[in-house]
Amino acid sequence: MLWNFQSLVQDWRSKREVAMRILSILSGASVLFTTLAYGHLVHHFFVNSPREEFHNPLFWAANLAALAAGVFSFVGGFLLLKRSR
Repeated sequence: MLWNFQSLVQDWRSKREVAMRILSILSGASVLFTTLAYGHLVHHFFVNSPREEFHNPLFWAANLAALAAGVFSFVGGFLLLKRSR
């Protein structure tokens, strides 16, 4: 009886690990695609901005903050994918 219970617990753990691995892969892929869309939006914001804005330090600070957020998002998505192996 005890052996059967331990087998059930071990089977449940393995199913849970597989489910968490799948969830981690899907989450990592979705974060990377979201980061790609975010980078696309930041690029268009930068390229389509008026030329007078390039002399504004607040414009550069906002773009650097957006770049930092994009880099952190990309690293987070990559780590989610790497951890799933």
